[in-house]
Amino acid sequence: DFDAPSRVSLSEDGNGNPVLNLGADFDRAWSGVGRSLELADVRIDDLNRSLGVYYINLAEGAKKKGEEPGFFGSLFGGEPDKEEIEARAERYQVRLSPVGDSVQVTVEKDLNTLAPADVARRVLGLIQENLG
Repeated sequence: DFDAPSRVSLSEDGNGNPVLNLGADFDRAWSGVGRSLELADVRIDDLNRSLGVYYINLAEGAKKKGEEPGFFGSLFGGEPDKEEIEARAERYQVRLSPVGDSVQVTVEKDLNTLAPADVARRVLGLIQENLG
């Protein structure tokens, strides 16, 4: 794939937090991670390329363009409403940080808090599996 990083490795930073290292420039890493999240059926609620952040919600599947509720969905009241989605939301930020000639990908709960290691490992593992 033209935007697949040349090297991908899942490791830990000095504090034991999971980090995905991508041997690519920021543009390739950004498009690769975005596509990987979609392929892994992770919902991207928002993104901010200048900050290098994808805002994801692990409680919902990826948004499909023009998606219709399935047979059972329409049978049992259709799409979940906004309150339901908010109540079960599991929001995280997937952050891409250029480091030298590569990009580090981390998962955060918010700007000041890293995601729990198991969640971070799961998300980074999904990204790693779907890259390239």
